[in-house]
Amino acid sequence: MIIGSAALERSIILMLLIFLVLSTLNSIILVKGETVESVEILSSDFSDSVEALKHLDITTENYDAGNDGTSREYVDTINGWFVFEGDNRDTASGSDEPIAVVKGYGETDGWGSYADLPYNYSVVVDFMVPSTPGYGNFYVFPRYSSVADKYEVVVDTEWNNIVFNYVKDTKWSNLKTEWFGGNLTIQKDSWYRLIVNVTWEYNASKGFYMNHLIAKVVDLSDTSKWFVSSAWDANLTADTYRGLAFLGFDNDKQFKVYMDNLQIVTSMEKTFVEPAETITPTDLDILSMHVSDDGQAIYFRFSLGSTISADSTSTKYWAAQLDIDKDSRNTENGWDYEYSFIITLGTDGSASLNLYDSAGNWIKSLHILGGGIGYDYLVAEVDKADLSGMGDSLYIYSYTQLGSTVEDTFPVDNSGSRSSDYVIYYVNKPQPSSSWTTVSDVEGDASDSALDISEVGSAYNTDALFLRLSIYGTYPWNGGSTTAIYRVYIDADNDPTTGYSISGTGADYMLEHIIGYSPKLFRYTGSGTDWTWSFEKREDYIYNPGGQQTVVYAIPKSDFTAPSLSSEAVLFGQTGQDGSVVDDTGSIAVPIPEPALLIMIGIMASVALFLFNERI
Repeated sequence: MIIGSAALERSIILMLLIFLVLSTLNSIILVKGETVESVEILSSDFSDSVEALKHLDITTENYDAGNDGTSREYVDTINGWFVFEGDNRDTASGSDEPIAVVKGYGETDGWGSYADLPYNYSVVVDFMVPSTPGYGNFYVFPRYSSVADKYEVVVDTEWNNIVFNYVKDTKWSNLKTEWFGGNLTIQKDSWYRLIVNVTWEYNASKGFYMNHLIAKVVDLSDTSKWFVSSAWDANLTADTYRGLAFLGFDNDKQFKVYMDNLQIVTSMEKTFVEPAETITPTDLDILSMHVSDDGQAIYFRFSLGSTISADSTSTKYWAAQLDIDKDSRNTENGWDYEYSFIITLGTDGSASLNLYDSAGNWIKSLHILGGGIGYDYLVAEVDKADLSGMGDSLYIYSYTQLGSTVEDTFPVDNSGSRSSDYVIYYVNKPQPSSSWTTVSDVEGDASDSALDISEVGSAYNTDALFLRLSIYGTYPWNGGSTTAIYRVYIDADNDPTTGYSISGTGADYMLEHIIGYSPKLFRYTGSGTDWTWSFEKREDYIYNPGGQQTVVYAIPKSDFTAPSLSSEAVLFGQTGQDGSVVDDTGSIAVPIPEPALLIMIGIMASVALFLFNERI
């Protein structure tokens, strides 16, 4: 094919533009090493009837046809199993449907008490059909709103099928029915485990987000016998249909189904782990905090020093304060917050969760999603819509109280006293638009691998400078300056004759991260060799690096005031302990384009795409 001169020019321009774009603006580099774990947010073995039923509503949607008392759901106090019973041999007046709905801990206000589950979670639950009367199918209802709106994941024990249905506006539809095959046959008086993964995820073949339900049935007497199946559907969106329920049922027979060992787990980010300390009572000792979020809510999980119990004389409190506008970063040690939530456990064992503003004014009641008496954790759910001004991240400070006495604060430093700091959590983690520019450091410079740097580098986007510091060991969770200090020196104007003289560079700024505290940015105010620094801002790590090998910091470019960042800066990494330098790296020059240039690159990318689509 002969290409005309105009087309040839477009081709040359296109190649040049593509080369420039690809060499300057690489694909987004995802943050690696986030401390995300799968954690329990609700569980019950039903051995304690009173506490188990604080998590399940067995009244509001227990449909007893004919009001003859045959539809029942309760805890068998002899075996410690949950029981579904009913009789549908005569359905002239309707069907027995003993539905058990997950509710906020100890709440009693019917539909208003139903707990809102995260967008993504897994249900693990055991079930058994006794030989008398010998019938009953077991149901898990994800995305539950009411009996009229829900998904149904059904173990059909009579025909050995797994069934996926949905009900919307009372209209029932089957999504999928699949036979177990020869490997699994449901037997009476035998226990089986049903695992249901519920996710809201992008379906590439459909081109939009959908519910993905995956169900696995396992024979607990022989775990080599199992069956798994899945279904996709978008009829019940995760933001609107947020509940979870269970049912034992048969449509034309007398039925009985047992349920036991219920566990709901979800992925949450571990945000901090405290050092060992002596707190009395131990259930007011916060050991760690996990946080997660979805499109609707933020979930906070407090891991505690022991199982929770009510105190006969004093009320117990677990509280968190939330800095939404992040004003706290403007001071070196101060704290400012806009909202707080408080979990209260009364002397009578009653519990509640309430949201307040910073003046102490009550805003609304919230759900305790999991934990409570007999558990060593608590899970609080806070809707984002109730946090006015909520941005991409927030700061969290927590404490516990017995009566009027504060027992524990969180986070604390290695001495067991409050560090005047906070936990950092990103709802929307920022990403660099550039590739990383890095310099490596040899292994073995430090005897403590947690202080032995493997790499330092930077990347950027329009608003922020990203710094990455990797080590050969793993970052501690706490310990203060006696454990670890991490520093990145920044020669902002790329002039070795200004700033703090170190390794042939002139550091105008220093990012210092004393482990267990928030990172702080300092500006050099000395004469070149003296150690004189002025506090500028507390900065953010994108995720707490505890237990990981890499930390990524996101620093607004506007925090670099005098001097501001030039188009190229120089970095230098360092670790220390107890006031002594342990390891350092070589310096590295890193590009930091002006926002206008980044915008121009984006325009050039658009032009390249346009030319690419033009016909030659």
